[in-house]
Amino acid sequence: MDNNILLKTDSYKISHHQQYPPNTTTVFAYLESRGGDYPEQVFFGLQYILKKHLVGQIVTKESLEQATQFWKEHFDYDIIDKKMWEYIIEKHNGYLPIRIKAVPEGTVVPTKNVLMTIENTDPKCASLTTFLETILLQVWYPITIATNSREIKKILLKGSKRTGDPSLVKTQLHDFGFRGVSSYETSATFRKLWSERCELRRFPDGSILESVVWNADSARDKRLIWMDATRYLLEIQAGISPTNIEFFYNDQCPSTLLSIPARLFPSYGTGDEQQIYLCRELIELSKQIRILNNELPLKINNIIGIDETFRYTNVFPPLPSSFQTDLHKIRSIEHDKYALIPRSTSRYAPPYSQSLLVLCQLEMTSSNDEGFETLERIKHSKILYYIQLSKLLTEKFHYICRATTDCCYIEKNHYVYRLIISYHKEIYLIESDAGGKKDGLERKIKQTNLSKKLRYNTEYLPKINAAIYGISQQFVHYQLVSRLFKRWLSSQLLLYHFDSINADLLCCYVFLHSAPFVPPKSMLTGFCRVLRLLRDHDWINEPLIINFNHELTKEQIFEMQTQFKSERSSLPALCLMPSVAFHDNQKPNVPILKRVIQLAKEALNYLETNNSDSMKFLFRPSLNSYDVLIMLNPLQCPRAYQAVDHVISEITYTTRKKLSDNDQSIDGNKQCLSIVDYDPAQLFVNELRTSYNDQAEFFHDEFGGLVVGVLWKPSNHNHVNIDYVKIIDQWKLLGTGIVKEMRTFPERWC
Repeated sequence: MDNNILLKTDSYKISHHQQYPPNTTTVFAYLESRGGDYPEQVFFGLQYILKKHLVGQIVTKESLEQATQFWKEHFDYDIIDKKMWEYIIEKHNGYLPIRIKAVPEGTVVPTKNVLMTIENTDPKCASLTTFLETILLQVWYPITIATNSREIKKILLKGSKRTGDPSLVKTQLHDFGFRGVSSYETSATFRKLWSERCELRRFPDGSILESVVWNADSARDKRLIWMDATRYLLEIQAGISPTNIEFFYNDQCPSTLLSIPARLFPSYGTGDEQQIYLCRELIELSKQIRILNNELPLKINNIIGIDETFRYTNVFPPLPSSFQTDLHKIRSIEHDKYALIPRSTSRYAPPYSQSLLVLCQLEMTSSNDEGFETLERIKHSKILYYIQLSKLLTEKFHYICRATTDCCYIEKNHYVYRLIISYHKEIYLIESDAGGKKDGLERKIKQTNLSKKLRYNTEYLPKINAAIYGISQQFVHYQLVSRLFKRWLSSQLLLYHFDSINADLLCCYVFLHSAPFVPPKSMLTGFCRVLRLLRDHDWINEPLIINFNHELTKEQIFEMQTQFKSERSSLPALCLMPSVAFHDNQKPNVPILKRVIQLAKEALNYLETNNSDSMKFLFRPSLNSYDVLIMLNPLQCPRAYQAVDHVISEITYTTRKKLSDNDQSIDGNKQCLSIVDYDPAQLFVNELRTSYNDQAEFFHDEFGGLVVGVLWKPSNHNHVNIDYVKIIDQWKLLGTGIVKEMRTFPERWC
């Protein structure tokens, strides 16, 4: 192809001769610049193209035969103007009967003027004029380079006249753009660089380009392609064997921290595909629910996924409810009439499957507000709505659905969605009842824990989720950085006390406000920048303003900073102010924030002095400072496979199809809702936090952690004599079957 002019065209031009009227003898064409960034163009590059491709005896019988075969395979029939090309070979000895006129190279020409003309000189070769258009239009690139260079030179010259020596401008400006980009030679250089890995490919937009294809089965594999490419280039260009190439500070080790054992769920990778799949499934479910609008008592105005999976930041996206770890765990399940339940006699916890939280906003108007006047009526109306929705989804789409007093569970393709209904007036009614009446008619408004939770789920989360989802689409590495950072916080037993949303917003900041650097291009780089942000930011005197989509003006930012200073005493220790919504999140408190900052400092020091291949060291917590350590039973920790260091060495993956006939009954009725959100270890920790919040703080890694760290609250030491031994005995009783061992350190209790 390099030396065959008959192949240096496109499919349109090769068939152009069929579109001319019979007996056409002359075709005349011209090139002009119709407009652009500048009023003038520098004409340059035509002489190179002519001498490289069109001058001399360039058409031969061999080249015609090659082109005929090529275009026949391309179109499935003979399309080339073979008669004209044979005539050129015989009559003109392979020289092209063409006349090209052009302005001199380097001429500055105003736009909308002719730059060159082309016409055939033999009446039997009329279609030759437009056939050569493809190769001649390659002149656009050198013209663009020359024009841009001239404009830059004008700027340099203007500045040099004011501040320097104009005679030096000619040595200050260099441009070699045409040597290797956007020209015919570019593809040759590209092929030479990549050798046999290079191939011609057609892309969905219709472009046909030289390409190098690498196999990647998952998003994780795609992120590591650069390593394969580097090994290949060093081997073919420098003769360096891949066995002698070692990569430092790559993302391979951090990626393993977001993975689960391959034998457990082979297609999981780092969970990227899981989150994409679940978002698509939610879109499909939303469409199906909207179809039911005419049969529901009230129309659904909006369906929003408010689970962290739907903003792509779930550390371990949910596995399907059909996922099983081994037959022992399968036998830990039994079923009642409506749902699968844990078998009380089993030593094993059932496999863990997480539900996905979805918010449904009802379309409320003054005409359909009946039944929603009081909190009691709202509660009953919601339950009736859940029942009706559950019934319709089961009848129309054959999903397994169960209505409860708080939500509607929908099992679709082995994933369970927990759907809750939002009614805008409910928050107002809760706060009004709590505030009581004032002056007979007016009502006081008083926030309660219930109203705060409702406002968080129905107002704050949808806005934040949408904003963070946009960041994950804009920056490909954002979700990985956020998930790794939360993995680190949880491994240090601090994620619950820091809050998942805060972690996501911190990671947003390092991508949106990365100046003077570019946004992070790898997981490890982003993780280090988040740690530096924690270490270096003045959290006492400065808020962290996260400007999504550049919505905030300078005046608004200044106003937020002023508000922060005036209200600092009432604001949280970690004050994050996203532009889309502000939530007064009291997590983390001051001691927790100081602890996280100290850990961030130590982690950065470690990363700067060690290879990233040993990163797992950062994800192993120090347990020396806790007053009590509660060691958990691994058999009652269904997420043990998520731990940094897997405790269970042998884990197998068993699908429902592999169950024997004897085990099918254990698997339960197909119409039974799967067990979701059942993690005995985490439920035990939550119960401790609820019941003993006044006496102690509890620290636990929710991702497979087998130890719970306990710190007695010092504020109680001087007021009440607490019987710590009795409290610990109560914990043992509460955690029967879950607690393996209690380790106490009385010397630290003083």
